[in-house]
Amino acid sequence: MKVTTNWLRNCLGRTILSDVSDQQIVQALEQSGLEVEQVIYSHEIDPLVISCSVKKVIQHPSADKLKIVELSTGKIDLTVVCGAPNVREGMNAALAQVGATLPSGDKIGIAKLRGIESSGMLCSPQELGLGDDHSGLLVLDDSIQPGVELADLYPSDTIIDVKTPANRFDVQSICGIARDIAAMLRKSVDLEMDLIRDFVQNTAVIDRTDGNRPLLLVKLNINPESQTPDWMVARLRSVGQRSKGLLVDITNYVMFETGQPLHAYDAAKVSWPLQVRTANDGEKLVTLDGVERKLTTDDLVIADQDGPVALAGVMGGQSSEVGATTHTIWLEAGVFDAVKIRKTAQRHGLRTEGSARFERRLPPQMPQVGLTRVIELFKTLAGASVEAMVWGGMTSYQNRSRSRLSLIGYSVCLA
Repeated sequence: MKVTTNWLRNCLGRTILSDVSDQQIVQALEQSGLEVEQVIYSHEIDPLVISCSVKKVIQHPSADKLKIVELSTGKIDLTVVCGAPNVREGMNAALAQVGATLPSGDKIGIAKLRGIESSGMLCSPQELGLGDDHSGLLVLDDSIQPGVELADLYPSDTIIDVKTPANRFDVQSICGIARDIAAMLRKSVDLEMDLIRDFVQNTAVIDRTDGNRPLLLVKLNINPESQTPDWMVARLRSVGQRSKGLLVDITNYVMFETGQPLHAYDAAKVSWPLQVRTANDGEKLVTLDGVERKLTTDDLVIADQDGPVALAGVMGGQSSEVGATTHTIWLEAGVFDAVKIRKTAQRHGLRTEGSARFERRLPPQMPQVGLTRVIELFKTLAGASVEAMVWGGMTSYQNRSRSRLSLIGYSVCLA
C-alpha cells in the first residue's frame, strides 16, 4: 500500500508529526514491523511557478496549433505562447515564470515562437511532476487567486510503498499506518472523531444473509456540478488512484484514509429495497469494468427488486453506476465474510482495493467510521443533504454528538 508523508501528517494532525522528518517516518514504519518496499522522495516546485489567470486567447497568425495567451499574475500582465488544446479564457493555470526550473531540469527563459515572444510557460501536470498527464494544461480551481506559488498548493510529498501483512486490517489505511508511526515515535494521539447527529430520518431493518454483519445505507442528495478539489486529486494520484469524478473520488478517498470500502449507487437507477443476499445460480451481472459475470450461490451480491446491482465487497455493477448527472445516491458500507469475498475475487479474477480490505476481516465498527467520514466530505464538497439512513445489526447513534470508537477511530481534517 502506498502512503504519503503529508497525508500521514494530516490524519494525525500536523502538530503531532510537524517536527518529524520524512526519514524518521520511514524508520518508524520499519521499527513497527512493517516492510518498506520503496521510498520516492519528491522535490519542491520552484517558487517561480505560480498560479495565473488567462485573460485572452488569440490564434497564432503563423501556427495553427499555437495560441497567444494574455494572462495576469496578479501583479503584472504577460504574454505567453501556448500549444495546449485546453487553454481557454477565464481559466486558472500554472505559469512557470522566466528563471523557473522545472523538475526535468529545464530552465525557463524568454523565447520566440514563430515570431511571437513568450515570457514564460504554461505547464501541464507532467511538466510539474504532478502526474503523467501531458495532454493539456494543469487546470487550477477557480477560487485560487493569481500569484499563489504552486509549491503551496502542491507541497512536496514523499511516497512510501508499504507491504501490509494479510492479518492486519488496520494498516490497510493511511490513518492506521499513521497511528503505528505515532506509537513508535512515542507521540500521544487522541483518536476520536465527531459523529454526525442529524442524518437519521427514516430507518428500516435490511434483509441480510451474510452472518448478521452490519450493512449501512445512506441516501444523499448532492449537487451534480460539484468537482473534485485539487488537493484530493493529488492525494489519490499519489497512492495510484486516478480521479473518476467527485462521487467516486470521495468514496475512494475515505477507503484509503480509514480502510473502510464504500460504494455509491445512482438512486435513480436502483429500485428499493436494496438488500445483501447470495446470488442465484445463473444470475448475471455486468460489473463496472464492462465484463458480464455469471454468478453462483457462492457469490454475495447487493440486489434491488430487479436483481444484482453489485458484487458485494468486490465491484459495483454498471447498471447502477454514478455519473455526471447523478443528483441522488445510495451510499453502502458493510462488513462481509472474509473467506467468501476472497473466493469470489479469485473465482472472477477480480481482486480490487475493496476486496483486499474485506479479506483482512474488517471489524463491525468500521462501516460506522467510514460512513461518518464520507458524509462529512459529501456535505463539505458536494453540498449534500441526508434524506434517509437504513441499517441493520448496529445500535443507533443518532443522538450522540461525539463518540469514541473503542477499536478504531481517527482524528481527520480536510487538507
